[in-house]
Amino acid sequence: RPTFVKSLAMVPIRTADPIGAIGNYWAKRHQATPAELSLLQALAHSTSVALESVSLYAELERRVAERTDELHASNAELIEANNALSELHRQKEALAALLVHDLRSPAATIVMRAQMRLDDPTLSDKDRRHWTHELAAGETITRMATNLLDVAQSDAGGLVVKAAPLELGGLVRGVVEIMSALAEVRSQAIEVDLPEEAIELTADRELLRRVLQNLIDNGLRYSPSGSDVRIDIAADEASVDLVVRDQGPGIPPELRELVFERYVRLSGAGADEMGRGLGLAFCRLAVEAHGGKIWAEGNEPKGLCFRVRLPRAPISAPPSS
Repeated sequence: RPTFVKSLAMVPIRTADPIGAIGNYWAKRHQATPAELSLLQALAHSTSVALESVSLYAELERRVAERTDELHASNAELIEANNALSELHRQKEALAALLVHDLRSPAATIVMRAQMRLDDPTLSDKDRRHWTHELAAGETITRMATNLLDVAQSDAGGLVVKAAPLELGGLVRGVVEIMSALAEVRSQAIEVDLPEEAIELTADRELLRRVLQNLIDNGLRYSPSGSDVRIDIAADEASVDLVVRDQGPGIPPELRELVFERYVRLSGAGADEMGRGLGLAFCRLAVEAHGGKIWAEGNEPKGLCFRVRLPRAPISAPPSS
């Protein structure tokens, strides 16, 4: 077929595994110069890059679409798992509330009955000791149940502090009077070293009472028969330190922070000394809710010392994790 093309120069698009060609023609006889061939090759290279970019973009879009589908599927699974966890948490709180109710009702009856008998001025010393033990046992059950509820509900937010002015020494003496009944059963004693002057601060009386009860109970539980649990108070203008020392086996420094975790039981204690895993967890929640700190340290020459540092006036504290 006749054509006006007299000369033609072609170069491949992509020299390795070519996918096409690009060229130039002339209507007369012409020998392509090196410069013209270089220009054609440059255009071919540019075309190759553009085509590869289109291919890469299409592959990228495909991968993005696949990844998006995977993320949508994962998100749906996460939503389903989160809903299941929320339902489990709701059931846990409901169960805790039910258990607390079932425990507190008989415990309240024990406490009320014991208090009524102890108010009788004609009660003999023997009966008074008996009913003091009954009162301590009832309050122990109530404290355990309330610890369970507070710790179970703490995931939804920190404890609510109902702060009011109080005198710490009087609070300590009242707690020791009740807890001494538990110490007597174990042939132990609770020693108190309080400053002569009143220790005033603003705090939640009920929360602090339970913190002190838990710390004393922990000290008695881990200390041998015939030993003492000692309570000290030190204060300055800004804060108050409440210290409970026992004569138990102690805890290695690297493990002391673990005792404040929920349901943690350290090895090496007898079955009757293992604890319940909630008392000290509650203590940390209550102390931090006041803007304070609690930690464990060694008690020379033997035992463990729990130190609670509280501000004289409560400050906002971040919720515990």
